[in-house]
Amino acid sequence: MPRTATLGISTAALFPRPLDDIFTILRQQPARHVELMPQSPAECRPSFAVQLKVVGGPDFTISSIHFPLILHAFLFNPYPSAREYGRQLCRDLAGLAGALGSIVIVIHSPSAKMSGPEFLAVARENMAYLCDLCADQGTVVALEHTESGAARTVPQMLEWADAICHPNLGFTLDITHAHKIGADPVDFITGLPKLVHIHASDYDPVLGQHLPPGTGEVDWSRVSQALDRSGFQGQVVLELSTSTIGADVVHTLHQSVAFLASTLGVALPETGSGA
Repeated sequence: MPRTATLGISTAALFPRPLDDIFTILRQQPARHVELMPQSPAECRPSFAVQLKVVGGPDFTISSIHFPLILHAFLFNPYPSAREYGRQLCRDLAGLAGALGSIVIVIHSPSAKMSGPEFLAVARENMAYLCDLCADQGTVVALEHTESGAARTVPQMLEWADAICHPNLGFTLDITHAHKIGADPVDFITGLPKLVHIHASDYDPVLGQHLPPGTGEVDWSRVSQALDRSGFQGQVVLELSTSTIGADVVHTLHQSVAFLASTLGVALPETGSGA
């Protein structure tokens, strides 16, 4: 993979620790790019950037924001007041990304329970709205596939992109989600024309998903070769879960970051090694 690709860590696996504790942990490992998973409406607002900059200091770059899963249903909900709150969330998250200089906002398509025509219409409307809000600040809205969402496969993701039809709509590959549905991650790398973001974790049919890289069945060498061929220059984000990060969180992060850096050829900063 080209060295211009960056390696980051999602805060999702560190929930429900307070923000100060999360960054104390992050300082003890070498990656300095972070994907923020907001945990409340207050953490979605542009004003939250001030707190993040104080807590993170100059050590970290919040390169990406994941549309908060705890609030994700509001992106699709057609009920009038819920629909307006979904649009407010779009405005807030676009403002937060602008304040932080984040280059990606990750979104999911609706789940199977929210995939009726009225839900799909609102989802596409809000995704287009979010793209509009982010266009002038250079933030890409990156659609991620999930095992239970309306966009699960490469053709479905391309169909969504055609329907939304915005130049700053890109794609996120989640390697463990691909394996969960029996798909090949390489097909997403070769089949998505604007792949800008990768969620990296391993998968095992018995142990489940979002495992530390190198502990499951993912063929990381093959993934790396496909990324090399594609010229990928986006961000690779380590995305573990609270149940897979283990008791020794710092050790797991060190091991996982080292594995991804070595296997995918992503350079890490020479300073801030987290001793």
